[in-house]
Amino acid sequence: MPSAKWDDLRIFLEVARQGSVQAAAKRLKLDHSTVTRRIGKLESLLAVKLLDRGRTGITLRAEAQALLKHVEQMDLHAGSLQDAVTGAVSAQTVRVATMEGLASMYLARCLPALAEFARM
Repeated sequence: MPSAKWDDLRIFLEVARQGSVQAAAKRLKLDHSTVTRRIGKLESLLAVKLLDRGRTGITLRAEAQALLKHVEQMDLHAGSLQDAVTGAVSAQTVRVATMEGLASMYLARCLPALAEFARM
């Protein structure tokens, strides 16, 4: 039996995260039809329907929820592997919402320590 390709699983992961094929396609810089075709290919390979499509986006079926947990772990390990090989740390975005005065008078002084802590 052929195994699933990482690219197809990664596309499935992005669709699940974004909640729509269109949003996932935009984030992955792929055509909407390519994402749909790759999800269909994955569904055929696994012989299970993964997504229900509706007006408000997609809904993951029960089988997809189980698959998603495994693919999320694979993605986490793939990132760790890349970090281990390159010696780099994956960048994470942190957004802080606060009042301007608090941000400029207090938080700006704390950011270097936060950045140093994140490198550990």
